[in-house]
Amino acid sequence: MNNPVNPSTTSCAVVPSTERDPSQRGWHVVATSDDLVLRHVFHARVGAYNLALWRSDDGQLNAWENRCPHRSVPLTMGINLGTELRCQYHGWRFATGSGECTTVPSQPAEPANRAACVNQFDCVESGGWIWVGLGQPGPFKAPMGGPRSGQLALRSLVMHVPVTTVVGAVAQALGGNLQEVGQAGGAQAWLMDLPEGELRMHVQAQSEGSCVLHAQLLPQGAMQPAAALAFQQHFNQRVTRLRERLEHAAHARLTLSLEEPRVIPNGQSEHSKTQRVRVASKEQTAQDITAFKLESAGGTGLRLGAAGAHIEVHTPAGLLRHYSLVNAPGETGHYLIGVKLENPSRGGSSSLCAVEEGVELTVGLPVNRFPLRPAAHTILLAGGIGITPLLAMAQRLQVSGQRYALHYFVRNADHVAFAQRIRALGASVNVHQGLDVSATQAQLVRVLDNPQPDQRVYVCGPGPMIDMVQAQALALGWDPARVHSEHFGNHHDTVHSDDRPVEVVFQRSGKTASVPPGRSIASVAQELGIVVSLGCEQGACGSCLTSVVSGEPD
Repeated sequence: MNNPVNPSTTSCAVVPSTERDPSQRGWHVVATSDDLVLRHVFHARVGAYNLALWRSDDGQLNAWENRCPHRSVPLTMGINLGTELRCQYHGWRFATGSGECTTVPSQPAEPANRAACVNQFDCVESGGWIWVGLGQPGPFKAPMGGPRSGQLALRSLVMHVPVTTVVGAVAQALGGNLQEVGQAGGAQAWLMDLPEGELRMHVQAQSEGSCVLHAQLLPQGAMQPAAALAFQQHFNQRVTRLRERLEHAAHARLTLSLEEPRVIPNGQSEHSKTQRVRVASKEQTAQDITAFKLESAGGTGLRLGAAGAHIEVHTPAGLLRHYSLVNAPGETGHYLIGVKLENPSRGGSSSLCAVEEGVELTVGLPVNRFPLRPAAHTILLAGGIGITPLLAMAQRLQVSGQRYALHYFVRNADHVAFAQRIRALGASVNVHQGLDVSATQAQLVRVLDNPQPDQRVYVCGPGPMIDMVQAQALALGWDPARVHSEHFGNHHDTVHSDDRPVEVVFQRSGKTASVPPGRSIASVAQELGIVVSLGCEQGACGSCLTSVVSGEPD
């Protein structure tokens, strides 16, 4: 299928510019035909441009700048409706072919603003490839000849090495001879004869040090599905291993120069002031959660924080941990916190849960990075130990007579923390027990449906739950600025198979260290005798934050 966009028939502009990189002028392979499946939006990149590629139900191919003209939300997060693409932020719709805005949900009675168009690119589908033109590319001519049927699409791979490095290495990895057959835009086209058929490749330059390898196989004859799958797997394995080898050789070591953290005397933390408290009482408030009532050890008053605040506790194990205050309005003589016994524990929660009543502890002054903001209606979403800051918010809203709803997701009744306080809130609380992932997602859709501009959402709990809430809120049209979250730890996995050592230079002392994969810079700094302020030791609380003088961290 040869399906170019005709600029003369559209009222929206086709992007002609190559000012970001004049060498990119021409036609570029950005995807295969198999990438554009029914009702899907495919993300691609050419040069400095990010693209949203999609096909309408009647076969019309669209190559648009991946940016909604309303609020610049990526269109690849939108929904392909068959004849229109709907942005998932405010629901604006744009027509296939023309790119014109057809629907603005907030103004249903008004004609759509057809001047609000997406930026389009010239595009052609030929020979199983999707091509995009930059900078008035001229008539399209496939460098490998006209279309042929029966091609087998292979996986496209981004490689963070120069084009010249990739081409020779591919021939060696696949055991064949490459024949250069032309160039289109920033891509070089190559052929290789293999026993299975003719391998066609385009190596598309993305930058000076990166490229994309696109490939397809033209079989010698009819290929059975099992044989086709076996070849795709073989190609993927060979090229993936090749990428790992080339990138490791090209980027064996990275160097960062960090501003050395300011020296904090022993006994102090991120807070310059601390206070001594005594464990007045402790009780098991839920399975694996202990409630602590902390009173001033010196008889002086405690400085309280607003709903959402936390204190930093110096645990008996010598580790710093942050715990939200559960205090209701009027509870001014003590701090109330909930401590979840982590399994496995690195010593912080286990040492704290083992202390007896009457023991004195050092804590910081309250800090609030999760404040309750004005709203006509507030939705509170808590998971597990994430109830602690949200319970304080619910109690504040209850006393002030403001509208709110608290949804508390737990495994079962044994995991409901501070049950007496939860019951005292009455009908404003909904406890959801034993929901699996799909049931939780369905419940969130019901809770978050039909957002209003004067509402706010607060979520605290396990990382996957927070991710789910944020994704559902965005899909349902919530303004991200009105969806607030707090993590109890860094839930993202930061160790990958292709990680490599990083060279770190501490500017003030001049010390240099090599940080291997799986280790934190902070832990290596401590081994060198550099004093670093640490809190959660998971990258979530911000205690270890420091400036990067030079270099580019991931």
